[in-house]
Amino acid sequence: MSSEGVPGSMRRGNLFESLTMSAIPPAVQQVLQARQDATQTQIDVALLGQNLDVQRQTGDAIVQMISEVVDVQKQLASGHIDVRV
Repeated sequence: MSSEGVPGSMRRGNLFESLTMSAIPPAVQQVLQARQDATQTQIDVALLGQNLDVQRQTGDAIVQMISEVVDVQKQLASGHIDVRV
């Protein structure tokens, strides 16, 4: 469907181009910005939570490895070592 013959104010492109942020009242802009900020905060918190989970898993794995090293050292000190497969 061509926009030829349709007045400029009725063309879809011009209509959307004319709706800029300056056409939105400041109070509405503030509400929209607050919603956007709240959404970004939720995203940031979720990402931080995921990072914390990864750090906890890494820490748990390190503690387990240290624990196994201690067990091996104790076994070597007593003159034998148990091999687990």
